[in-house]
Amino acid sequence: PKPASVEEALRMNRIAETCYPAGAAPRALWAQRAQLETLLGHAEDARKLREQAERTHAHNAGDVYLLARELRARGQLSEAAETLRPTADREPGNFAVQFLMGNLSLDGYYENLGKQADAIGRYSACIALRPDFHFAYANRGLAYLRSDLFEQADADCTRAIALRPNWPDFYILRARARDGLRRYKAELEDLNSAESLGSKAVSLYFLRSLVHKKLWNDEEARRDMDRALRQTPNDEENLVARGLAHEEDGDLEGALADFTQVVQRYPRSAAGLRDQASMLSERLGRDREALAPLNRLIELYPAYARAWSARGVARSRLGLRDEALADVHKALELDPVSGRSQDQAACAYALMGGDRPADRDEAFRYLYQALRKGYSWDRLQETGNMASLRNDPRFAELVRTSKLLQTGER
Repeated sequence: PKPASVEEALRMNRIAETCYPAGAAPRALWAQRAQLETLLGHAEDARKLREQAERTHAHNAGDVYLLARELRARGQLSEAAETLRPTADREPGNFAVQFLMGNLSLDGYYENLGKQADAIGRYSACIALRPDFHFAYANRGLAYLRSDLFEQADADCTRAIALRPNWPDFYILRARARDGLRRYKAELEDLNSAESLGSKAVSLYFLRSLVHKKLWNDEEARRDMDRALRQTPNDEENLVARGLAHEEDGDLEGALADFTQVVQRYPRSAAGLRDQASMLSERLGRDREALAPLNRLIELYPAYARAWSARGVARSRLGLRDEALADVHKALELDPVSGRSQDQAACAYALMGGDRPADRDEAFRYLYQALRKGYSWDRLQETGNMASLRNDPRFAELVRTSKLLQTGER
């Protein structure tokens, strides 16, 4: 930030101090001032302020709330959540505390197992307290979406839109839920509504290109893809979306460049690190290079099962059998229910199972588990990770069943 902006923030912080009785300023005020002094290069002043912050005890829920917000602003999501959680548990009727706790759980989606469920509970409390607050519905809808609960996500987004019909992001969010429900025409209507309200988000054009493709509108799909690729994203979400658009359009190096830019601009970006690694490993065959972003992703978010399973598959291709198996089993431990971890475990065993019948049996065992959870059916006919299984009669039967399911035959 520019020094003048920091000086102005420091001035506002000092004004805030005067709003409290002498000696009653909250810890968050001193922590914020220490951060501002650090930005101005005043190391000694910052050190003294941090010590003062440490000596200042939270007097009430408001103090704890402000401290948690300050920690969140510094990117310390886990620390903010654990600071606020006892107060949130103790005060279920405090709307501001519950909403911030929900946001911390939503922001910490990659950091801790079960955060979506925690977010859903916190936003439900907010809705009970203030049933006409649109953001509580929208944020709970996002939590449902991340849990693959598409009907619930659709319902919450619909309520948010009813309360705030001129907010384009709500339509884009509901479009994503409707994509999960395969309600493609309704999804298209939502994306058109978002555009009519002024949105020019990369994610809008990218999603609309994909839904046009599903509806066999090839000319419109091409038009929207070109629009997505021409945009200059100004935030993490849309820069990731442009990378995905490059990938969908077959420009793998362009996609990698965008994902690399995400990681450079947003070093803690789970989506950026994940997609950078996926591009290197799954699309460009550069598995050894993919290990660096995967290692960083696991370091930042050790409970993110998808990172462990992706590293397990990459290590399988590199012949690192023991390390690969440790990774996929860690992913299964973290995520035993979605089907994704079982699918990736099947891939890892298949990649190692060329001359190992026992590994191929394990690959089929995990593949069956993934399919029973509804995962992998639409990927069976793809080439790649399952190549060693393709000549097995068990695989041929699964492919036949997959075709029947996708064509609606009985």
